[in-house]
Amino acid sequence: VTHGAGLAAVWGAWSRYVMDAAPERFARFARAVMGVDTPGSDEETALAGIRAFEHFLRSIGMPTTLKELGVPENELDLLASKVEQAIEKLAWMCTFEGRRTIGSFKVLGLEEIKDIYRTAR
Repeated sequence: VTHGAGLAAVWGAWSRYVMDAAPERFARFARAVMGVDTPGSDEETALAGIRAFEHFLRSIGMPTTLKELGVPENELDLLASKVEQAIEKLAWMCTFEGRRTIGSFKVLGLEEIKDIYRTAR
């Protein structure tokens, strides 16, 4: 897949997963970039901003889940097994065979990356 489509498909899952480390950062994004003007906590504003960005991505024809990207759902055990194998491989490659973490304000290791991919289904 293209880089942009892959990022769009996992961005919402990633955002929700790491948001708790810096909700004010996501709230700032919501207000400044997405024009969200929701009264409430930083967490509520951040979630509204994530939803607004996903809506924008859909409006320009971008996928916002792995299913929309073309990864099949868990309709059959065989497909579920293949999807899980793909998630394992992607996370393994992303962490250089489990030897590194990624992220700055919230560090993500192998298991966290697998969780994000699973959420992005």
